[in-house]
Amino acid sequence: MGLPSKGTGRSDRRPESNERLRGTAVGADQDFEAFLREWTKERIWAIDDFLDYRDRRYMEERRAAELTRLAAAKGFSDDLTRTVEPFGNSVLQYVTHLFYIASVNARSPAPDTRK
Repeated sequence: MGLPSKGTGRSDRRPESNERLRGTAVGADQDFEAFLREWTKERIWAIDDFLDYRDRRYMEERRAAELTRLAAAKGFSDDLTRTVEPFGNSVLQYVTHLFYIASVNARSPAPDTRK
């Protein structure tokens, strides 16, 4: 099971995805975009409004550190640096943005596909 997030007793990790990320699911032969897409899909989701600011920040910091470590291990440090450039060269600000986008998308109504 995941480590509890600071002060809540809730897990800030999705245990089923950790092994995939550390293993071969994000393989060395993938390009950076595929790596980032897979990491985002597995590690970023809508954050509930009731989540305390400190817990939210702790989760964002953990994800930023994780992304930095994984990108370096896969040889994508330069790619990550270019990606976070519009966010003040901050991986933390980029990850915060990803969580924000996930939350906005979760609140958006699904498109009406009926015709």
